[in-house]
Amino acid sequence: MRTIDGRAVKRLRASRKWTQADLARVLGTDPVTVSRWERGVSHPRPSLSRKLAQLLPPPKPRQWFAADPETRLRDLDRALREQLELKRRMGEPR
Repeated sequence: MRTIDGRAVKRLRASRKWTQADLARVLGTDPVTVSRWERGVSHPRPSLSRKLAQLLPPPKPRQWFAADPETRLRDLDRALREQLELKRRMGEPR
């Protein structure tokens, strides 16, 4: 079973646009407990960890490099565009 830390719980909530209360309702616990998990004060008990793991998307395999230079350049260009778009949405200077 995957280890689920507070950052993963918070990312799950954010990806679904849920509040801590929403996630607590789905899991059958209370929002204070979800807050404690996210802050690393406590960890979900095994039964809730299994429920959380089912809600999380499967981990993506990491590809550290592409076989050909053209694909590497295309991937780098896409990553740069995504980074610039994120900065633009956040209102940061380029």
